[in-house]
Amino acid sequence: MIARALGAALLLGCAGCMSFTTLGRARTVERKRVELFAAPELRATATLDGDPTVRPAGELGVRYGVTDRVDVGARVGESGGSVTTRVQLVR
Repeated sequence: MIARALGAALLLGCAGCMSFTTLGRARTVERKRVELFAAPELRATATLDGDPTVRPAGELGVRYGVTDRVDVGARVGESGGSVTTRVQLVR
């Protein structure tokens, strides 16, 4: 019983917020091509003593194909931003 409770607590503790811009295609962007993306979102904040607040948010990003198997990208949103590189080993 304790092991299950600890397992559930660990699972919930490791869960994070999912974003559509962090989920991407398995293929890299083709050489010298640009991919732009946007993800509209709603942010909700619940409180114990009042009504939840809901407001619009979003993320924007871009990916550029360095080669047919390597691309670089950047995204920015309300939670910050990131710069990434993807390498596709098999096409």
